[in-house]
Amino acid sequence: MEELQESPHPNARKRSEIEKEQDILLEVKMYLEGLTLREIVDKMSQLRDYSLSLEQIRLDIKKAREGWQAESKELIGEHIFLQLAKLDKLEYSLWQEWEQSGGNIEIVTKRTNGEVYGNIVMEEITKTERKGRDMTYANGILNCIDKRAKLLGLYSETLKITPDNNEDNKGFVFNLVVPAGASPAEGAANG
Repeated sequence: MEELQESPHPNARKRSEIEKEQDILLEVKMYLEGLTLREIVDKMSQLRDYSLSLEQIRLDIKKAREGWQAESKELIGEHIFLQLAKLDKLEYSLWQEWEQSGGNIEIVTKRTNGEVYGNIVMEEITKTERKGRDMTYANGILNCIDKRAKLLGLYSETLKITPDNNEDNKGFVFNLVVPAGASPAEGAANG
């Protein structure tokens, strides 16, 4: 771990917002290239007419990381929303096909009754039967439900769903199980 205490640099001054943004971009580039914080401080001192402390570089990179995390969470949320919408559309179509796959069908059977003067006489027997539903659609519907539950984190180790025995509220209780020493937000994020 690098030493945090340094003496104030004689060229220290407050950066403008534009300088701060430019510095963060450059510091992050160096950080991602594998430079240590000390090396970044030295390089930034060579590139700028002002100096930055080790702690300031650390705070700048931390700010950039927090921005990445927030952006990632937003992108993940948008992706999940899009996938849920696709699943809804697919499931709707599967339900329509499921409904149409059942119903009545007519079965026509023809059989001969023998020959009459060289012609074959055919007898038609028509009967109506109830056709079973196509289970392919049911499996597709169940698959949509399963995918939705996974996207929503319902299979998570940190989310436990139990029956609610309360007389006023017949349903389920959703309990967030948090590992010892972790905050509820960390428990949800790890699930």
